[in-house]
Amino acid sequence: MTAEERAKATATPMAKIMAWIKYEHERAEDGRTFDRLKRAHPEATDADAKQAIIAAVKFDDDCFKYFSKERTDFGERIERAVTLAAKDNPGFLESTYQLAKFYVSYYMK
Repeated sequence: MTAEERAKATATPMAKIMAWIKYEHERAEDGRTFDRLKRAHPEATDADAKQAIIAAVKFDDDCFKYFSKERTDFGERIERAVTLAAKDNPGFLESTYQLAKFYVSYYMK
């Protein structure tokens, strides 16, 4: 985040910030994420890059959708969430599924 973006964010009401985050999330394939992915993989077609972003966002959303908030074993809830999300979103590397477990545990602790 640049200094200008930080100054703007601190002066912006939380509801407006949340609306902007939701907007960016729903259109990730057309924003900064697309630009970063194209810089990292210039050989990829625009359509392939956008499809990859859409798939990654869906997998991420599914991981958190399947995370149970019940008071059961935390590790089992993480394993279950990522396993179910992986079934709905095949084709990622095994390392991606392992990293997803780490991120779910970090954000849901």
